[in-house]
Amino acid sequence: MVNVFQALTPWTVSAKKFGEFYITIFDEWVKIDVGKYYVQLFDSALAGTIGEKPGVCIFGETCCHATAMEFNGDVYACNHYVFPEYKIVNIRTHTIYEMVFSPKQLRFGADKRDTLPTQCRQCEFLKLCHGECPKNRIINTKTGEPGLNYLCEGYYAFWKQTQPYMEFMGNELFFKRSPANIMNWKK
Repeated sequence: MVNVFQALTPWTVSAKKFGEFYITIFDEWVKIDVGKYYVQLFDSALAGTIGEKPGVCIFGETCCHATAMEFNGDVYACNHYVFPEYKIVNIRTHTIYEMVFSPKQLRFGADKRDTLPTQCRQCEFLKLCHGECPKNRIINTKTGEPGLNYLCEGYYAFWKQTQPYMEFMGNELFFKRSPANIMNWKK
């Protein structure tokens, strides 16, 4: 496991401040901007709340097929993992299907789910987060298990704070009404 103090820069925001920032933005957005401005984190939270896929790979249960290709045609499992050990194939020698459905790529994707620490597996917000991107799983859990996302504390605070609003908007969608009705409910 990477030493968190080696992996982070002095200007890296703390997980707590990260969560506070998004909560502050959400609190303003939910009053006046729903349906006018779309914020990827908020859209993903709503999608997860209603059982839909998040629309962004970091919150998916497994890593999806968002490969990265270098100038020479080498294809890697993900743009965050352009390292020799994550090279899948070269586009000159393999089809796209062979790349994204190769055993190596499928294992890479499943590892996101399969390597989650117990704290994540037992979290009430697992369906919203799924441990976020594995590249950020650089700290230990409360019990010392490796693999906790550095931003966990902030995400958890955000999910907790926004849960009632997401549930309301999800209910509006279920009944074929606009999620923007949350703005009247919030008043």
